[in-house]
Amino acid sequence: QILGRSKFPLSGNFVQRLSEDTAKALEQVQYSSRFAAAYYFEPSDFAWPHEWTAHYFTEGDVRYVAHDTGKRGATEETVVSILVHSDRLLGEELQDETSPFETASKRLTSDLERKMPEVPWGKAAEVKVHKWLYSQVYRGVGNLRPSPDWAWDAGDRGFPGCVELFRSPSALGLLAGDATAPASNFEGCVFSAHRAAEAVRQFL
Repeated sequence: QILGRSKFPLSGNFVQRLSEDTAKALEQVQYSSRFAAAYYFEPSDFAWPHEWTAHYFTEGDVRYVAHDTGKRGATEETVVSILVHSDRLLGEELQDETSPFETASKRLTSDLERKMPEVPWGKAAEVKVHKWLYSQVYRGVGNLRPSPDWAWDAGDRGFPGCVELFRSPSALGLLAGDATAPASNFEGCVFSAHRAAEAVRQFL
């Protein structure tokens, strides 16, 4: 129900008002699933050995590692935290795994020990794994594939920026976000916001 019992004279389910083409385009949206893990260390057991605070990997189960404590400048915290993100394929392979995600945890730790043996992963005081069910857009509206290296001057690549859900003489419903943009990142969201603002301006 839209807006419920508000002062705006609008109610109902917008899905029932979608055109067939719009509904089909939205049904093709797919999000990638990933795992995120936080490794907590006692400061007496571990000191971060690198100057960098975040690093990306191009292969394996682990694709992103961040010295989260250092990245946030949280020197007053009593633990050292390291944040890890998996790749999309691990999320797909273990999409049915439930908490506490033991298989995902073992896979991530094993890959970390291979890539960063200088970090005593086995000495972590605690490891918390979270299933990131909807992380980034894998397929956007109309089954279009967003590009991580998209730049503003590269054109819209067929992405609308926003999708009209319904329209009446006094109301306009829009769907905006990275599923409608050529990149599933901050730049893509700005692109979507720009297109949505233009649609609202034209409606007004």
